[in-house]
Amino acid sequence: MKKKTPGLKKLRRPARGLDIPKRPTSAYFIFMEEFRKQFRELNPSIKSIAVVGKAGGSKWKQMSDAEKAPYIAEEEKRKLEYAKRMNAYNRRVAVVDAEQEESDESRS
Repeated sequence: MKKKTPGLKKLRRPARGLDIPKRPTSAYFIFMEEFRKQFRELNPSIKSIAVVGKAGGSKWKQMSDAEKAPYIAEEEKRKLEYAKRMNAYNRRVAVVDAEQEESDESRS
Protein backbone atom coordinates (compact mmCIF):
# COMPACT_ATOMS: atom_id res chain seq x y z
CA MET A 1 0.00 0.00 0.00
CA LYS A 2 1.35 3.43 -0.94
CA LYS A 3 1.75 6.02 1.72
CA LYS A 4 1.05 9.61 0.95
CA THR A 5 3.97 11.94 1.26
CA PRO A 6 3.12 14.73 3.69
CA GLY A 7 3.18 18.21 2.25
CA LEU A 8 2.33 17.22 -1.32
CA LYS A 9 -1.08 18.35 -2.40
CA LYS A 10 -2.93 17.49 -5.52
CA LEU A 11 -3.25 20.46 -7.83
CA ARG A 12 -6.84 21.51 -8.20
CA ARG A 13 -8.46 23.02 -11.23
CA PRO A 14 -10.39 26.21 -10.69
CA ALA A 15 -14.05 25.62 -9.98
CA ARG A 16 -16.27 25.83 -13.02
CA GLY A 17 -19.56 27.61 -12.95
CA LEU A 18 -22.54 25.39 -12.37
CA ASP A 19 -24.40 26.94 -15.26
CA ILE A 20 -21.71 26.22 -17.85
CA PRO A 21 -23.16 24.46 -20.93
CA LYS A 22 -22.33 20.79 -21.34
CA ARG A 23 -20.43 19.72 -24.42
CA PRO A 24 -22.52 18.12 -27.16
CA THR A 25 -22.48 14.37 -27.66
CA SER A 26 -20.80 12.77 -30.64
CA ALA A 27 -22.63 11.11 -33.52
CA TYR A 28 -21.82 7.69 -32.03
CA PHE A 29 -23.48 8.51 -28.72
CA ILE A 30 -26.51 9.96 -30.48
CA PHE A 31 -26.75 6.64 -32.35
CA MET A 32 -26.34 4.70 -29.10
CA GLU A 33 -29.26 6.56 -27.47
CA GLU A 34 -31.53 5.27 -30.22
CA PHE A 35 -29.88 1.84 -30.42
CA ARG A 36 -30.29 1.17 -26.68
CA LYS A 37 -34.05 1.73 -26.91
CA GLN A 38 -34.39 -0.61 -29.90
CA PHE A 39 -32.11 -3.25 -28.36
CA ARG A 40 -34.09 -3.29 -25.10
CA GLU A 41 -37.38 -3.70 -26.99
CA LEU A 42 -35.99 -6.63 -29.01
CA ASN A 43 -34.06 -8.21 -26.11
CA PRO A 44 -35.86 -7.43 -22.83
CA SER A 45 -34.09 -10.26 -20.98
CA ILE A 46 -30.58 -8.85 -21.58
CA LYS A 47 -29.72 -6.38 -18.83
CA SER A 48 -25.94 -6.23 -19.26
CA ILE A 49 -24.62 -2.83 -20.28
CA ALA A 50 -21.53 -4.45 -21.77
CA VAL A 51 -23.58 -6.59 -24.15
CA VAL A 52 -25.60 -3.59 -25.32
CA GLY A 53 -22.42 -1.55 -25.79
CA LYS A 54 -20.67 -4.28 -27.77
CA ALA A 55 -23.70 -4.83 -29.98
CA GLY A 56 -24.02 -1.08 -30.62
CA GLY A 57 -20.32 -0.68 -31.32
CA SER A 58 -20.25 -3.52 -33.82
CA LYS A 59 -23.35 -2.18 -35.59
CA TRP A 60 -21.82 1.34 -35.75
CA LYS A 61 -18.66 -0.06 -37.33
CA GLN A 62 -20.70 -1.91 -39.96
CA MET A 63 -22.78 1.13 -40.90
CA SER A 64 -21.94 3.00 -44.10
CA ASP A 65 -21.35 6.76 -44.18
CA ALA A 66 -24.82 7.22 -45.67
CA GLU A 67 -26.39 5.39 -42.72
CA LYS A 68 -24.36 7.49 -40.27
CA ALA A 69 -25.30 10.77 -41.99
CA PRO A 70 -28.41 11.56 -39.88
CA TYR A 71 -26.42 11.11 -36.66
CA ILE A 72 -23.58 13.27 -37.97
CA ALA A 73 -26.07 15.96 -39.00
CA GLU A 74 -27.60 15.90 -35.51
CA GLU A 75 -24.10 16.17 -34.02
CA GLU A 76 -23.39 19.27 -36.13
CA LYS A 77 -26.70 20.80 -35.07
CA ARG A 78 -25.88 20.19 -31.39
CA LYS A 79 -22.39 21.67 -31.87
CA LEU A 80 -23.88 24.89 -33.25
CA GLU A 81 -26.32 25.12 -30.33
CA TYR A 82 -23.44 24.50 -27.92
CA ALA A 83 -21.36 27.25 -29.53
CA LYS A 84 -24.26 29.70 -29.13
CA ARG A 85 -24.76 28.75 -25.48
CA MET A 86 -21.00 29.02 -24.79
CA ASN A 87 -20.82 32.48 -26.37
CA ALA A 88 -23.71 33.62 -24.19
CA TYR A 89 -22.09 32.05 -21.11
CA ASN A 90 -18.71 33.67 -21.85
CA ARG A 91 -20.37 37.08 -22.23
CA ARG A 92 -22.12 36.63 -18.86
CA VAL A 93 -18.85 35.59 -17.20
CA ALA A 94 -17.00 38.56 -18.71
CA VAL A 95 -19.62 40.95 -17.33
CA VAL A 96 -19.43 39.39 -13.86
CA ASP A 97 -15.62 39.47 -13.92
CA ALA A 98 -15.62 43.15 -14.95
CA GLU A 99 -18.04 44.00 -12.14
CA GLN A 100 -15.86 42.16 -9.62
CA GLU A 101 -12.74 43.99 -10.79
CA GLU A 102 -14.53 47.34 -10.45
CA SER A 103 -15.69 46.51 -6.93
CA ASP A 104 -12.17 45.32 -5.99
CA GLU A 105 -10.67 48.59 -7.28
CA SER A 106 -13.19 50.69 -5.36
CA ARG A 107 -12.31 48.87 -2.11
CA SER A 108 -8.62 49.65 -2.49
